Amino acid sequence: MPLHLTKEQAEALRWVSSAEGKFARNFIWWNSDSFANLECTKDVRRLGVTLEVAGWPATSGLCTI
Repeated sequence: MPLHLTKEQAEALRWVSSAEGKFARNFIWWNSDSFANLECTKDVRRLGVTLEVAGWPATSGLCTI
């Protein structure tokens, strides 16, 4: 039975299969404990890190690795 994908699904599958997509998957896996319990947000505060997105400082919701 053939499977039909939307253009968006096909593009997502291509990205996931790429070297960049594989690295992203591994990166999340390697850091899953930090992300799951939000230890990374504590590290950001402890280290005094400021992340800028489009020239604006991000103040919440992000972990800086």
